[in-house]
Amino acid sequence: MSRRRLGILGDGQLAKMLAEAALEMEIEAKIFSVNQESSAQRSGLWAESDLRKLGEWSDRIVIESEFASFEEVSSDKLFPNKQALSLLRNKLEQKRLCERLKIPTSPFEEIEATTNLKTLSNETFVFKWAEGGYDGKGTLISPSEKVLQEFCEVAFRNRTQVYREERIKFVRELALVSLRSGPDYVFYPLVISEQREGVCHRVFGPAQAFGLSAALQSQAESFARKLSESTGLKGCFAIEFFLLEGGELLLNEIAPRVHNSGHWTQLLGLSSQFHQHLRACFGEPLLGISGPRPFGMLNNLGRSLSIRRDELPPWAQYIDYKKSELRVRRKMGHFNFWLDELSGLEEGFSELEEILNQGERSNGQ
Repeated sequence: MSRRRLGILGDGQLAKMLAEAALEMEIEAKIFSVNQESSAQRSGLWAESDLRKLGEWSDRIVIESEFASFEEVSSDKLFPNKQALSLLRNKLEQKRLCERLKIPTSPFEEIEATTNLKTLSNETFVFKWAEGGYDGKGTLISPSEKVLQEFCEVAFRNRTQVYREERIKFVRELALVSLRSGPDYVFYPLVISEQREGVCHRVFGPAQAFGLSAALQSQAESFARKLSESTGLKGCFAIEFFLLEGGELLLNEIAPRVHNSGHWTQLLGLSSQFHQHLRACFGEPLLGISGPRPFGMLNNLGRSLSIRRDELPPWAQYIDYKKSELRVRRKMGHFNFWLDELSGLEEGFSELEEILNQGERSNGQ
């Protein structure tokens, strides 16, 4: 019996980690890449620069990002389905979908090319591109009229919509990573996510262990089911939420793929988000998730670090993305770690931050 073949659209760190999970599951994996300096190619993974050839070779094709060019991929091979990806790659359509499904989200309004921007630039709104935005790019908070004008012009040149949403006062940002294979669902615990200048900095959970109610987990899961059932979305997908002072959840954004807020699941070995996504892709049953003990995840944002496993604290793991170029706030890798006691969270983060600081000093940054 021949081994299953997986094509991956994208060559960044998510493609790298998907391909590595595939190899552990005895699935042949090939990434679509034309960049020899990409994270995936620098990791020594098998690459294909011709999309047509990748399509012919693959049994199934997954995406690293919803912004990947998947239109030419056969619908029979693409996972998740093309209709769900086409809808959810557009954040404005995500907001409209939430309205239809009666899932709470912040009030919003599309900005047309003919809109008078003088009436819009104030402190009560956040402006976003409907497509192409990530890690803070494509988002403006309380801009001046001139900055907003430039922001809109770039979007319209790139043929993407612009919308504004009400700026929300929240007490926490939460995320739920969900899994669906066929009719069956598995949910990881809600996590608390903290940002640094619009980029995910650190994640920890389970949220219940840090004082949030079980009712929030149940509510988030119900929203995930609604979204999946309405779009046919399967595999791994993440939902980001705002938690308001009164305890309400507001849906912020949906990612129809593996996600930074789920990197901690690598601590679970073959039950990670990457392995589970591939199980769903090939129609296999998902592995159950028993309530994990407390954990943390820390992103390395823009700092050089070369470290051996035996140089790490015994309670932590480091995943290096093998990127060739350092940039401010660029994701270069991440740490995952278990906690024996909740009180050790900040101490754990501090120790890992010091490892990053030492890496900077030793590399002369």
